[in-house]
Amino acid sequence: MNEMGKFICRLVFLLLLWNQSYAQQILFRNYSVTDGLCSNTVWSISQDDKGYMWFGTKNGLNRFDGYEFKTYRFNKEDKNSIGNNFIHVICKYDSKTYWIGTEGGVYILNLENEKFTHFDIAKNNLVYDILCDSKGTMWIATRNNGLYSYRASDKKTINFTKGAPNSNSISLNQIRKLAEDDRGHVWIGTFGEGIDVLDPATMKFHHYKAEINKGDRNSNQIITLCKDLQGNMWAGSLGGLNVWLKNFIALLLTRNLKRIFTVFEQL
Repeated sequence: MNEMGKFICRLVFLLLLWNQSYAQQILFRNYSVTDGLCSNTVWSISQDDKGYMWFGTKNGLNRFDGYEFKTYRFNKEDKNSIGNNFIHVICKYDSKTYWIGTEGGVYILNLENEKFTHFDIAKNNLVYDILCDSKGTMWIATRNNGLYSYRASDKKTINFTKGAPNSNSISLNQIRKLAEDDRGHVWIGTFGEGIDVLDPATMKFHHYKAEINKGDRNSNQIITLCKDLQGNMWAGSLGGLNVWLKNFIALLLTRNLKRIFTVFEQL
């Protein structure tokens, strides 16, 4: 092969390498308060059936249509406004309703008229998470008052709080995250006592806690929970990443993954 042929081969190789590298680039667009976002601290994200994106921040709720942000904040002159601006979670109940967990309880947002109603189930407790399970039961995780369940069909409400040692109750009243597994069991991530699993059919709790004497104290501070496509349950904690494999009966600790704050539903 002559020098020109070698040069062309090198050029084609470099072009192919550049094209592959370019195709793998992930582009991000940053939005902040200068663009209309209520706060640069965003705690929760959801998308409704019309395609609007919703963002819960520490200073209000935003709706984004791809071009502009619409803001929802407490307004003492408007009885239909949200009553607390610090939003921890946005939970879709149905195509017309969102449940919003704030530092002042739960607010129900009617997406059709954009009016908020305070739901008294959790009173004014700080709400970390809300789960709508496969049967339509709502589960509410609070900072100081345990777990609430609400069944719309008969408007039945139950408050689960920490009981005496060895009793059938949750392990701790501060709950950060909730998830449902393939059996319909509710996984409850506490901030200090590991994971509780509740069977709604029997109302029995099972407790999973890391052994403190092995240096796993932070693994009991659960930050996030997620069920993957195979039905395995993942738990992110201040001490690492834990996984419960559906076909095994154990929680496995991955020590080299530290401070996992979010586990996406589809990786």
